Amino acid sequence: LAVPFPWAERLHRLMFCFTGAWGEPGWLAGLKHPLTVSAERAAAALGWKARLSVEDCVRAMQQRPRAATVSFAR
Repeated sequence: LAVPFPWAERLHRLMFCFTGAWGEPGWLAGLKHPLTVSAERAAAALGWKARLSVEDCVRAMQQRPRAATVSFAR
């Protein structure tokens, strides 16, 4: 289903306000641009090292139980 991006943004914000569904509205902006994830720069500049791979993080999010209640606190 093709939906103009501005409509999708509005619907996403509305759904998030009432249900918390679909994640933070700012994440939708990520669909406008390609996303490249690399920890090399943080490792080089800060000496930072990731404890989990992107695959591990996605798997953990998929296995996490959904919240039974909705919180409107921000």
